[in-house]
Amino acid sequence: MKELEDVPADDVKAAADEALKVAISNAGPEGPESGYYFDVVELLFIKHLAPERVVELAQKGLSQWVIESKETLTDLRATKEDLSYLKFLHATQRVQGLGFEVDGYLQMKQVDKAQLLLAQMDEWLQDLKSLAGDNQRYKKTYSDRLVGYWGQMAREAELRGRKLDAMGFYENGLLTRLDAQQKPETGRKDELADNARRLWANLGGTDEGWRLWYGRRADLLAGQAGLTWEDSNLPLPAFELADLDGKTWNVASLKGKVTLVNFWATWCGPCREELPRLQKLIDQYKDRSDVQFISFVGDENPGLIAPFLKEHQLALTVIPASNYMWETLKVQGIPANWIVDAGGVVRLKGLGYDAMEKWVTGMKDAIAKVQTAAPPANPSAK
Repeated sequence: MKELEDVPADDVKAAADEALKVAISNAGPEGPESGYYFDVVELLFIKHLAPERVVELAQKGLSQWVIESKETLTDLRATKEDLSYLKFLHATQRVQGLGFEVDGYLQMKQVDKAQLLLAQMDEWLQDLKSLAGDNQRYKKTYSDRLVGYWGQMAREAELRGRKLDAMGFYENGLLTRLDAQQKPETGRKDELADNARRLWANLGGTDEGWRLWYGRRADLLAGQAGLTWEDSNLPLPAFELADLDGKTWNVASLKGKVTLVNFWATWCGPCREELPRLQKLIDQYKDRSDVQFISFVGDENPGLIAPFLKEHQLALTVIPASNYMWETLKVQGIPANWIVDAGGVVRLKGLGYDAMEKWVTGMKDAIAKVQTAAPPANPSAK
């Protein structure tokens, strides 16, 4: 429902309530994890519905977050990288939950309450920035939360009638997004830019001025590739999973060829845009014996996958792998594409989706880069 348009408001609210009931019924005595609350709140947040409910559930999620923050990780197999990721993810959830609560108050025009929480968010964002450090993926997440903060600061100022302050906050948000090379989410209304342009015009700004200040840079960014690559040297963790045709796959199945591994889910909007291009790419390699393609799908209900493939006329090697994908590999966002070398080692990690036709060319270049690279030292020997 987060991705679908034109869903009746009553259906959205009913689905949110039902999802929360299920989470509560399946939880222990301390109640559902904070993530369950935030997932439900995000749906209402995206649809701009039930602000009182948004505030209530965000507060419950944050209270649960406090309990979870006192727990100690007991997984003895966790690496230093795993611990760093979990700590950053936990801090991100805190900022996200507070942002939902702020939005609820802004929708209800309770600006004093929103102002107090925005001051708290400023402190939490500083903590998040420190945890992000030099990690490019973490820095992108931090920038995304910072953009949301500036947008809410602008809305709070507008509600108080401080239009010039609001315009400055909108500008901070838009510039942060441009500097971080972040595009608006595909298929969703760009509320930050729309609100800023509305206020710009209200303050006497011209269309030409807007184009010179923001529109030109935004257009350049829109024309750039939305897919980013990160070097890796990670042996693919062991797995033993069957695809939809019943064939069993494991790490040994990948050795001897360069493998593009695509991560997706039926509910992911950008994935639905990317998959036809993945099919086109696969078709272009059909006569090659040195490259293969598999996809891990993250749906918890595998019964949705085959009908989806039939509906979209896709002939992919699809492996239902919810736990392996989210828990073992810790894929942080989809769509994602990893390039695995002939020895079973992940060499490139691609995150995001480029709506431009150059996506296929970019994938070919990444595959060729892994094929031609000299094999680095065996990471398992460290």
